[in-house]
Amino acid sequence: MLHLLLYLSHTAIDTRVAHGATEPPMPPRPTITPTPALRYWQSRRALLQRELAERAGVDCGTVLRLERGLPAELDTVRRLAEALDVTPRALIRPPLGCDASIVSPPAS
Repeated sequence: MLHLLLYLSHTAIDTRVAHGATEPPMPPRPTITPTPALRYWQSRRALLQRELAERAGVDCGTVLRLERGLPAELDTVRRLAEALDVTPRALIRPPLGCDASIVSPPAS
């Protein structure tokens, strides 16, 4: 059985090399993005961090981290957007003409 597994793994590598690949493919990485407008929409909807987290089905610490400017996985952005009744794009791009203190994380 071990010989069969070794043969199959070498065959897969040989096939990739034959098609021009020089290295084994890397596993896909989660796509992440900042959400600069999260605080803006959260304040527009008058939601506390805890309330937003519950509606979106995410941890309250996640909302806190995102408010501080750390990036979010796209699935999290989608959940937050649904909870805020906006599109994911609305969270990813700062709203035009709004107060920068509402959008940007507080200065440390």
